[in-house]
Amino acid sequence: MGTQIVPIGAIGTGSNYTLYGANISAWADDSEQITFAALGDSSEANNWNIDDISFSDVPEPSTVALTAIGGLLFGARKWFARR
Repeated sequence: MGTQIVPIGAIGTGSNYTLYGANISAWADDSEQITFAALGDSSEANNWNIDDISFSDVPEPSTVALTAIGGLLFGARKWFARR
């Protein structure tokens, strides 16, 4: 991504494919060039195809959800302190 090497890892497999993923959140809201390269000496290591690239946002919890979780934790702390 840009001039940085982004490590990828297998996140799923199918009958004839492996699904890979990478964390590119450091480049959120940036416009960067993505380059794909295979490293290795054997010809088998360089025999791969890309047929789909997708990007997805990880949803952030809402303010209401964070407030509710905080209230529950505060209440649990008070409850355990009385026991």
